[in-house]
Parts: sequence; structure tokens; C-alpha cells
Amino acid sequence: MSSSIAAAGQAARPERRGQRWAVRIVAGLALGAALVAGAAEGFAWNRHQTVAASVSRLRASWAADLAAGLPPPTLAPLRAELGRTLRRSGLWWWPLTWGESANADVNRLGADTAAAFGTALSAARSRAAQTLAAWRRLIRTDGNWVPRRLVAEAATWPAALRAARTPVGVAALAPGWAAAESAARSAAARARLEALARATGSTGPGRLISTAAGLITIARADNLDPGAVPRLAGELRHELVQGQPGTATAARLTRAIAALRALIALNDAVAADLVTLTGQVDQAAAEQVPGAGALLAAYRADQASFTSATTQPVMRTIADRIHALGGRALTALAAHRCGHALPAGKVITIALSFQEMVFYNNGCAVEATPVTTGRPLLRTPTGTFHIFDKQTPYVFISPWPPGSPFWYPTSPVDWVMEFDQGGYYIHDAPWEPPGAFGLNSDNGVWASHGCVHTPTSVMRWAFGWTPLGTPVIVSA
Repeated sequence: MSSSIAAAGQAARPERRGQRWAVRIVAGLALGAALVAGAAEGFAWNRHQTVAASVSRLRASWAADLAAGLPPPTLAPLRAELGRTLRRSGLWWWPLTWGESANADVNRLGADTAAAFGTALSAARSRAAQTLAAWRRLIRTDGNWVPRRLVAEAATWPAALRAARTPVGVAALAPGWAAAESAARSAAARARLEALARATGSTGPGRLISTAAGLITIARADNLDPGAVPRLAGELRHELVQGQPGTATAARLTRAIAALRALIALNDAVAADLVTLTGQVDQAAAEQVPGAGALLAAYRADQASFTSATTQPVMRTIADRIHALGGRALTALAAHRCGHALPAGKVITIALSFQEMVFYNNGCAVEATPVTTGRPLLRTPTGTFHIFDKQTPYVFISPWPPGSPFWYPTSPVDWVMEFDQGGYYIHDAPWEPPGAFGLNSDNGVWASHGCVHTPTSVMRWAFGWTPLGTPVIVSA
């Protein structure tokens, strides 16, 4: 009995030793787990502190960029991405977070913000450049009549545009420029009338009749009402044949000629504004911004009204409507410049229906221009392509022989970007007039043989902006 009890006691002691070792092992594991948990917690805390600092800087930059003119819709996708990044970085125990850096994600958002700000600045400069283009048109048509003071003032505009570093800064230039351009137009009109009065007073009735004949020809070619000019010119001619001085008739004809000149000048100005509006409305349609259909319908109505307008009051009404429609188009484009469903990075789209090419960076429109694409029998191909060759300069040589309806003379250009096999290029076309690009130009005399004709000023910029491999999406 005692021996069996002793044996039982001897057998029990090793069992209790094993239990003690098990307790020690469990305690050690618990301590190790606690140390690991503490280290992980410390790691997570340090990481959160770093991320928090980066997030604070990013949000501060967003506030500054918004104040500087960055469109608020531009930040919507970036804010959403930041939210996802913060939620993900908060789960320090999630295994995937051990191998990723939330701070790098936030820094990438900062780079995306900088790119969006650059896009907004480029868009603002593009809009300001339209005012510069209007000024250049005025100088081409009425440069001799514009006061030298205003010419000197306008000479500083390009430098001011280059110096402006924010969208707000660029936008602040526009009101002054528009006021100066309006003043220049008014001054030029007054100077023309004064010159006309001096010329007719010094050269006599014969010169007055000749001037009237030239203006009547211009008016009829532009479908304008010449008013009393034909009748008064005929009366003055009759009086001179009869040996009469015709003084009173000459005075009335002078006033009628001044009114007709003003109508012709207004017609030319509205025609130039309509060309600008064409690009704006086509761009809105090509970018599929909300309300683009209504803008296009209003544009077509104004274009038809302009074609049929014959008098100054009607022409002024049309000019006001075109100006207002241009403002609506620019507002729509500015509000929806970003967020387009396109591949990331740089993308070029070409809408054949609207003859419009748009350059995007990360879904934000950077630049847009009217273009001229392939004629009816040699249409530009549709689909998704990539820029695979760039050359400057380049010479086009017709693959069709002389006598072919498709033959063209050897044509040197400055910049080409090939996007499809078979010689399909985006390139400048110095032979095409600036006003010929845009809606329906693919059915006109300047239509290409399948390439995409681009205005020289835009092509110069596009060649430097576009890297090899850039997607080119051509839609019908």
C-alpha cells in the first residue's frame, strides 16, 4: 500500500513540473505578444503621426489652391481618394498595410493636386489668350485707327499673362483687357469716320461717288442693306452731270456712307466673334459638358440670324446674343473641365462631328482647338490609337499623281505627330486660313486627306506637350 502510494507520488511530481513549464511558456508567449503588440502600436502611432502631418500639409495646399482659383469640382476625386487612404491606414493590424505607405499615397495626392492646379492655370491662360486673339484681329483690321496709347498698353499683356501664376491672377487681367479692347474699337470707329469726312471734303464729289460704289459692292456681298447710299450716289451723279454743285446731296451721302461703313465694320466684328464662339460651342459639345446641346442649338440659331441680318439694329442684337452665349459656353467649360471618363495621364480626343480636338491630363481638359479632318472620300479613321512618331520639320509629298482628284503639291510643315499606320498625322497646315478650322470644315475646300489639320499656334504647343505613346481617341 505504501509502496504503491510512493510510486503514485513519484509519478505525480513530473506531471506538476510539466504544468509549471507549460505555465512559463504561456506566460512567455503572452509577454512576447504584448511586446509585439506594443511595438506594432508604436509603429502604427508613428506612422499615423507622419501621415497626419502630410494630410495637414495637403489640406492646407487645397485651401490655398482654391483661393488661387482651382475649380472646386477638381478636388472632389482627390478628397475621396484621401478618405480611402485614411481609412485604410487606420487599420494597422491589417496585413496589407505592413507593406504599403499611406504617406506615399498622400504625397501622390499632393502631386495630383499640383497637376490639377497646373491644368486650371493653363485653362485660365487659354481663356485669356482668346482676348489677346480678339485684340490681334482688331489690330489686323483697324490697326491704323487704334490710338498708340492703347497699342502700347496691349503690348504689355503677353508678359502680364506669363507672369500670372494663379487662375485668379489670370482672371483678374481679363476685365482690363476687355475694357481696353472695347475702347480701342470705339476709338478706331471714330477715327475712320473723321478720316472719311476729311477725305470726302478734300477730294470732292467724284471721290465720294467712287467710295460709295466700293461700299455698295461690299455690302451686297455680305448681304447687308446699303441704306440710302445707292440712291444718294445716283442723285449726286445726276446733279454733277447736270452741272449742279450737289453740295447738299454730297453732305447727305457723306452721312449715309459713314453709317454704311459702321454697319460693315459691325458685320466683320460679329463674324470674327462667331468664329470664336464656334470653337467654344464645339469644345463644349466635344467634351459632352451638361447643356452642350442647348448651347449648340442656340449657336446655330444665332448663326442663321447673322446670315440673314441686313441692318445695324438687328446686327447689334445678334452681337449681344453671341457675346452672352460665349459667356455661357465658357462658364460650362470651366465648371466641367475635370472629371472626364478617360484613361489616366495625357490623352488626345478628336470629335469628327464637331471638328474639335481636346487635350486632357488625368481627366482634365488642358487645351482645345477646332481642327479640319479628312474629306468625304478620305475620312480620318475612328478608334483608339497612340502617337508613335514625332518629327519637326516634315515635308508631305502626294502619293497620288498629278491629275488625280486627290493630288496635292509638295507641302512643308513644322510639326507632325503620327497616330495611325498609313500616314495619319496631327500636324500644322500653314496654307489653311485661321477661320477655316472647325465645324463642317471636313466637307470644305481645306479638308485633309485623312490627317488632322491643326492651327499653327496650338500645334506648336501640342508638339512639346505630347509624349510618344499618348492615346489618341477619334470618335465619329
